[in-house]
Amino acid sequence: MMDMANCPGRLTPEMAVAAIQEMRTWLELMQLHARLIRNTLNTEEERLFRYADSLAQAITALRRRFEGQDDMAIAGCARELIAETNAVVVPLRQLKAKMAEAVPRCCVICSLPADLLDHIRREADVFLGIINGLVGGPVPSRTDIGVPASPTAPDARASLAPRSLIPGLIASSPACANEVLWDEIIFFTRINAEHGPVLALYFRPQVQEDLVRATTQFSEAIRPILDQLEAARQQGLSIPQARSLIEADIAATVPWVTYLRQLHAAILTCQVPTGQVNFPAHLAEHMAEEGDYSLQLMQMAVPT
Repeated sequence: MMDMANCPGRLTPEMAVAAIQEMRTWLELMQLHARLIRNTLNTEEERLFRYADSLAQAITALRRRFEGQDDMAIAGCARELIAETNAVVVPLRQLKAKMAEAVPRCCVICSLPADLLDHIRREADVFLGIINGLVGGPVPSRTDIGVPASPTAPDARASLAPRSLIPGLIASSPACANEVLWDEIIFFTRINAEHGPVLALYFRPQVQEDLVRATTQFSEAIRPILDQLEAARQQGLSIPQARSLIEADIAATVPWVTYLRQLHAAILTCQVPTGQVNFPAHLAEHMAEEGDYSLQLMQMAVPT
C-alpha cells in the first residue's frame, strides 16, 4: 500500500496552490459544521454553545484571509495557513468526536444524532489529512475515515491529496494516484450515501412524506454501489478495472446533487409543503457541494 508519504514530497508552488484551493473549500464546510453544532445544542448547554460559537468565529476570521486574494498571491503563505487551519479545525474535530461519544450517553443534549456527529468528524479528518499530508503532518488512518482497511495493514494511513494534484499523480505516480482515488472515492461515496437518511430524519411527519421517500431513494441508489466499490478494492482491483462501478456511482450521484440543489431552492422560497423544514436550508446546499467534490474525483478517475 502506498500513501501520500511515499508520493512527491516537498511543498512546490503547485502544491501550495492546491492547499489554498482545498482550504477555501473545506473551511466553508467546517464553518457550517461549527454553526450547526452551536445551533442544535440544548439551551442549557451554555458552555458548549459559547465554545462552538468561538470556533465558528475563529474559522470565519480565518476565511477572511482568503477573501479577494488570488490563489497564487497567497500560495507563499500556504504553510502558515495550514498551521492556522489546524489551530482552529483540530479543536472542532475534537469537539465532534467527544460529542459523538457524549450524546448517546445523555452527557450532552443536542438535536444532532451521534452518527451525524461522527459523520462530520470524519469529514474534518479527511480535510486535515489532505492539507497536512503536503507538509509532513498527521494523516488519519483508513479506519478513522470509514474506509475499509487492508487486512495486511489495518492501521495504514489514508492516501489523500488535493484534487488539483491528482491528474499529475496519475501521470507521474500511477500507483500513488490509484490509492488516493480509491480512498477518496470510497470516502465520499459513503458520505453521499449517509446524507439521505440524515435529511429524511428532519422532514415533517405526514405532510412531507413525499420528500422523505425521494430523499431516501437517492441514498438507496448509492448504498449498493458503495458496497461494490469496497468489495472491488478489497479484491485488489485498480481504479481502471473498476471503471464500470465508478461510472455507476457518477450516474447515481448526479441526480442526487441536482435534487439537493432543487430542494435548497424550494426551501429558500418556501415551496416545500408547509413552507418549512426542520433543518437549516443551507444543509442541503452543503451536501450538494460535497456531492460535487465527489463527482470531480470520479470524473478524474474515469476520464471520457
